[in-house]
Amino acid sequence: MKALRWISVLPVALMCGYIAWFVGGFINNLTIALFFGPVEGWVEMVSNFMNHMYSGLAFVLSAVWVAPSGHRYVAFAAFMLVAVFAGASLYSSFEIGKFYALPSIAGALFGSFAGLFVGLSGWPQVTSQRK
Repeated sequence: MKALRWISVLPVALMCGYIAWFVGGFINNLTIALFFGPVEGWVEMVSNFMNHMYSGLAFVLSAVWVAPSGHRYVAFAAFMLVAVFAGASLYSSFEIGKFYALPSIAGALFGSFAGLFVGLSGWPQVTSQRK
């Protein structure tokens, strides 16, 4: 059973990150459209930051939650995975000269960094009910 949980860490983390991005983005865009009007300009930048923040946070925390042991190592590994992809995205953003992805990259790093702190604190512990 532990092997199955280790195998499912990355797919579940990716799925939870995408679901958090989708649901959080829907709720953000809906509330922003209701209170601020059209989502454009700085409001769109904040919305993209928050959507990717939810995604990074959900990715790290769901990886920690699914892992059967070594939660702190899993939190750090998930954060480093997000950081590597954020670095690649940052490099490509500067290479092609389009900087509109920077708030999204910053949001993913901020959310995964918050998930790293929560994961290092040992909060999302999964305990088995069977003895």
